Amino acid sequence: MALSKMSEIGTAEVNISNCNSTEDEEKWEASLNLTHGLNTVLLISTFLLLASVVAHGNRRKLWTLSTQRGKLYVACTTSIVCALPRLTLDQVYYHLHNIPGGLEKCELFVDLTNSSYAASVLTTYIFLWMRQRVIYSDPSVHRLTPRWIRPLSWFALGYIVVVDTVFMCFYVIPPSYTSNGKYCVGMKTENMPTEFKNWAVMKKYFVGGPLVVLQILLLFLFIYPLIRNRMALSASSQDDQSRVVSKMVRRSAISAIIAVSSDSMALLILALTPWGSPVLITDVVYNASIFTNMCCVVCTFKHPLDIILVFCRRRNMV
Repeated sequence: MALSKMSEIGTAEVNISNCNSTEDEEKWEASLNLTHGLNTVLLISTFLLLASVVAHGNRRKLWTLSTQRGKLYVACTTSIVCALPRLTLDQVYYHLHNIPGGLEKCELFVDLTNSSYAASVLTTYIFLWMRQRVIYSDPSVHRLTPRWIRPLSWFALGYIVVVDTVFMCFYVIPPSYTSNGKYCVGMKTENMPTEFKNWAVMKKYFVGGPLVVLQILLLFLFIYPLIRNRMALSASSQDDQSRVVSKMVRRSAISAIIAVSSDSMALLILALTPWGSPVLITDVVYNASIFTNMCCVVCTFKHPLDIILVFCRRRNMV
């Protein structure tokens, strides 16, 4: 009698577990379909943006490294190109369960997408760094700039490379992802190999903290000349050149603030995402952040609509 009762209890527990598993799969299925659609839109939009940037560069003959404008345009194009591998891999990623043995390659696919994300962030932040260097090189801004800004700016460049490298190491080297039979999910810390368990704890401090410091540093380098330029304009008459410089500084500062804010928001959403969520759902949040960054990069130029709508307009200006 006791054995019969235990058997019934065991069967009931299995049924409840299967029921919960089925409910989780149904819950995530709708979310996965939505994220797949969003990622498709982001991929197509990125291709269109890249085509517009390339076409505009060809028309205006901007493919040169001999001028500041040319260097900025090449850096802008590079940041968009670096985002395409991640968006493309996520499209393949969605169909991974249909590929024989595909889910066994979860770690490889996630590492590839994370590497592509790191490359995209690196090129975007280097572009922003180059943009602030152009701002400080303008004579009207340069004369208002204290000497310590230049070494701080170069320190920021090295810091960008170091933080991005650390980010890639912590997200690529330790095995952190596995399959639940339907999709790829993050691996629990206790299931990680012993030598990598501490990596999950250190990641919060060696990635999150330095990244916040980097974002604050970049924002300071953009906001500082904006404040100094306004102070100078309020103390003197505003000629045409001063207004042009003021608009350039303001446009670049706003674009940098939006780009940094989108990255911070993506990190916050990831922190609030429950464990067991399909990796594709968190990926699409980062992908939306990447696309926002690309739009911000383009908007730092004088006439961004002439770049975006290059196929609709005959005359274009940067």
